Amino acid sequence: MPEFINLDQIDKRILFELERNARIPDVQLAKIIKKSKDAVRYRIKRLEEQKVITGYKTWIDLAKLGFTSCTLYLTLLNIPQKKEKLVNFIKGNPRTYWVGVAEGAWNIGVSYFVRSPRELFDMKHLLISQFKDIILDIKITSFVSVSVH
Repeated sequence: MPEFINLDQIDKRILFELERNARIPDVQLAKIIKKSKDAVRYRIKRLEEQKVITGYKTWIDLAKLGFTSCTLYLTLLNIPQKKEKLVNFIKGNPRTYWVGVAEGAWNIGVSYFVRSPRELFDMKHLLISQFKDIILDIKITSFVSVSVH
C-alpha cells in the first residue's frame, strides 16, 4: 500500500498555483502565498523529493497552430475483444488527444485535433472502415473552447 503524504494549506496552495502555471517564478509564487522565496523553494524541492510533484507540463494552445478539437462519440455492439482492438487503434493515432470508455449513451469518446472538416471526415471514415462490424452509431461534436480543471 502506498504511503500517503499529508499536505498543509501552504503546500496545497503551492500545488494549486503550480498547476495553474508551472513556470511561475519563485518570487511571484512567494508573494501569492505570503511566504519567503526560500521557504517556497524548500517546499517545492521537498514535494519533488516526495514524488508529489513528478514533473511539469506545458499546455499548448493548438488553436493558435491552426487545429480545432472535435470529439466522436461511438455506440458499439458489446463485443469486448473488438472493443479493445478499437481502443488500441484509437490510442495509436498521433492525432488522438483524449479517449474515454464508458457504458451508457455512448461507449467510446475520442477527441482529435484536426485542421479541417475533411480531416475529421477522414478520421471518421477510417474508424468506420476498420470497425464497421461493431460501430452502431457515431455522433460528432466540435468544441468552441476547452478548459481543464
